[in-house]
Amino acid sequence: MTSPKSARYSVSVPLTLRAAVLLAARVFPNRAVEEQAAWRLVVDLADAHFLATGQMHLWDGWSALALPDQVRITRMLRQRPAVLAHHSVFVAETAAVLDSGEAVEFAPADGQEQVLVLPVGDEEALIDALLDELEDNAAKGQLLPKPAPPGSYVSDLRIRIRSAHPAGWWTSSTISTTKGPLLPAWCRSWATPRSRTRW
Repeated sequence: MTSPKSARYSVSVPLTLRAAVLLAARVFPNRAVEEQAAWRLVVDLADAHFLATGQMHLWDGWSALALPDQVRITRMLRQRPAVLAHHSVFVAETAAVLDSGEAVEFAPADGQEQVLVLPVGDEEALIDALLDELEDNAAKGQLLPKPAPPGSYVSDLRIRIRSAHPAGWWTSSTISTTKGPLLPAWCRSWATPRSRTRW
């Protein structure tokens, strides 16, 4: 039986690859040979992989991108499986996606580690749809934790506060909860039967 994590991964990889290739086609130059560039759109997998690495600080063109494309790349990076940051894995997974027929937006090109982008109609809408599906897939795996059963619990919340001492010393206060369910950090201070201050 496939684990939920493996299932999410098996869906996330092809979705990320497809989005990365289409984004690379938008933001990088056409890599087709000059005499074919007027009617063929070719993407180097190195370009698509670069987007998947998230190293935008190394790219002079990042700041010149239109904001919607920056947002699309960021959305893709938030859900990208970390393994796709490795070039060899990215290339191998792209080949697997092409072999499986999942990539209806591109096909193998003549050059090594290149793909031919096929006419897809509204390119922006297709990229957005892939990113929406990628985010929906990730959300399915984010299960809320089960509430703790009744019992006795102890948790500490440490708060740094400025003391009234003229020298401006800092004190560290620890607030402890001794009974009741575990509370999120933002509301632990609401139900604290005792506190102690350490100097």
